[in-house]
Amino acid sequence: AKEVGFYYALNWSFATLFLMPAAWTLIYLALSGLRNAWADMASRRMLVTNNFTPVAADHPGFRTLQNHLRLFVVGGIVTVTTLMVVLSMSDHAQVAGQFYGDTGKTAKLDRIDAEGYALETANIERDWMVASFLSTPKPDKVEVNLNNAFSLTTYMIYVGFGIGSLFSFGLVMIGVGAAFMRGVAQNYGLQIIPSLASDDRRCGFEVMQRFFTYAYLVAFIGCVMIYLMGIQNIYLRSPDPNIFVFLAPDLTAFENPSNWRDRIDAAIGFLFSDNVAKGTRNAYAWIFGFFIFAIFIGGFMFFLRQGAAHGRRVVLTEIRSRGVLRLEALTNKDEQTVIAQLNKMRIWPLDQPSLKASLIIVGLLVASFIFYKLGVLIVLGLCVALPVHLWRSDRDAILISATADADSTSTLS
Repeated sequence: AKEVGFYYALNWSFATLFLMPAAWTLIYLALSGLRNAWADMASRRMLVTNNFTPVAADHPGFRTLQNHLRLFVVGGIVTVTTLMVVLSMSDHAQVAGQFYGDTGKTAKLDRIDAEGYALETANIERDWMVASFLSTPKPDKVEVNLNNAFSLTTYMIYVGFGIGSLFSFGLVMIGVGAAFMRGVAQNYGLQIIPSLASDDRRCGFEVMQRFFTYAYLVAFIGCVMIYLMGIQNIYLRSPDPNIFVFLAPDLTAFENPSNWRDRIDAAIGFLFSDNVAKGTRNAYAWIFGFFIFAIFIGGFMFFLRQGAAHGRRVVLTEIRSRGVLRLEALTNKDEQTVIAQLNKMRIWPLDQPSLKASLIIVGLLVASFIFYKLGVLIVLGLCVALPVHLWRSDRDAILISATADADSTSTLS
């Protein structure tokens, strides 16, 4: 006997019931925070004209930029999500539909003995993940229509709207980051520069922290979903009766191990062990899928850093050529203070985790994909620690931002 169903298929049950609603909520909060971030940039005098005149929220160029960004965000999410829904329906028709259209094949899905499909069979992978009602001990009583309807529903919700929304949000992130590139704001008669009145080392770019915090969590949720996908496919190919037995370390295997790979697999899991069915060894797919989200985060940061570095060069060039005369509308600091501040500028929106800590988190997540039993502890630990660190960072940023805004307003007035 082997327990196969919706609740034991964590990539469907836990992801559908908890992770996807959390991701959708965070995406909404991120987009709301993005709108506020641009307004904060204007209030902090980070948006200026070519002669360093601060731009107000009603500036024609700024309003046009906002409208174009809004159009890109909405259009990108709708287009990519619609495409993923269409692809999910096509995938369902080609993969799941072929089984539910054949009674003989459907009956085999409920058996793992000689009369059913072998655990190593590759082409039943996605179908078995959504076959939650195939739990009857009598293969002739499998509800074909019920399974087919459920399979289509899960494909639409999870693969279509779920994965589609994550991909579209990732592309939106890169697009938002590209708005900081040299030459983009200039098309609207604007320049994005560091906040010269800020005493934070991030020089005003901490206004992107709220948006980046939510985006960071969305990317992490995507990594957790990919991890669940990996262990689910290995479990479905294993002879273990349920997923809890499958994930538990089997220390008795050390008594008579066949090779070192089996020892590692018994203790912490090892994707390339001889005990793992070859059909599940596509580790590159899980790692590549994770790095898609890493590229979204990394792409946003690359563009943001490039834009911030360009803004710093613009201000430094102005100081070298004209001094701080045209910068008096932005700050009352002297020339050396502004130069020292810009030279120490740190372009990373978060207080914690730092950029170095984020790279360590990436390494831990990759390790969890390879050593899947140890990955349970890694993922659970990150699920607790990461939101706590981000919440503390966001809370501290709110207090610092409120103090900095009050001091800046008082000084400039």
